[in-house]
This record gives sequence, C-alpha cells and structure tokens, in this order.
Amino acid sequence: MKIILRTSLPIVGASITDMQKGLEIQSTNLRDLLDELCSKYQVNLVDPATGDVHEDIVLLLNGVRHAALPEGLETTLKGGDEVGLVYGLAAGG
Repeated sequence: MKIILRTSLPIVGASITDMQKGLEIQSTNLRDLLDELCSKYQVNLVDPATGDVHEDIVLLLNGVRHAALPEGLETTLKGGDEVGLVYGLAAGG
C-alpha cells in the first residue's frame, strides 16, 4: 500500500520527492509504520519508556494528531493516507 509521508525530520536515505509521491509500506497501522520507518531509515521516533511517539515529535494522520484518534497508534492505515512527522514546539517559562 502507498501512503504520503510529509516530514521535517532528517530521514537519511529517504527521498522527499518519493515520500510525497507515495511511500510503499507494509504497515497496517500507525504503530507498525513507526517501527517500519525506524528500522528502514535508522530514525528514533518511539520513546522506549512509554511506547509512544517521542514527546518532541508530532505524528499526524490526515491532519489529525495521533493522540486525538480513537485508536491512537493502533489506527488502521489505508492507501492514500497522509502521514505527517514534524518536530513539536515547546515553550518554557
């Protein structure tokens, strides 16, 4: 299945053009996609202590944050889905 991956993260070995045309994946849900990206591109997206996306990364599925999805990381992916991975902004006080 192909998805569109939009990211501002430095993913070595992944062509931005190819990701925007469609990235061929084997994953069936967001959690599997994170594992696939981590394995294929040697990126660290998951916090091993929580099993969730690192707190400084925002994961979007079709414009919706993964935490707002009813099934979270277990949300099923469909061909043509748009997945976003960007750094979140944090403010200190």
